Parts: sequence; structure tokens; C-alpha cells
Amino acid sequence: MTVAIQLDDQIVERLRSQAQIRGLSLEEFLRKVAEGTEELPPTLPQPAEQTVREFDAILDALFADDQIAIPSSASTYSREDIYSDHD
Repeated sequence: MTVAIQLDDQIVERLRSQAQIRGLSLEEFLRKVAEGTEELPPTLPQPAEQTVREFDAILDALFADDQIAIPSSASTYSREDIYSDHD
């Protein structure tokens, strides 16, 4: 049986490089993956451009004001408290 699927060029290149590493043709590699005798290596998801833009927007909003209110601490430490283990 023949099955045809459309894949992005980047995916095809990753699959082709994995096949080449194993010394297989792309078709042989895909057949083995489908049969379960070969496994695809885990890949890290590529960051989406929209996610990067959203992150940049969040940082811009966070640092929009020059003055960022940092809550003051209820407890204070003296120099002696900080350096008590130093002579």
C-alpha cells in the first residue's frame, strides 16, 4: 500500500538527516518508523514567532515605567548579621 502525505520542507530535512545518520534512505527510515522498529528522536519545540513577540510585549509592559515599585521587606539585617561568620 502506498500512502502520500504533505510535510513542510523543514520536517522533511530533519527526517532525511535522521535517515542519513542511520545509513538509511528516507523511505526506509519512514517505513521502519511506521513499523515501530525505529523511533524518532525527541525534538525540542521551536519557539513560535508569536510567542516571542508576546514575551517581548510582556517585558515592555513590565519595564514601561522607569520606576518599578519593589516591595520593602519587613525584616532588616545589620552588617553584623550578614557577616557574622567572617572575622
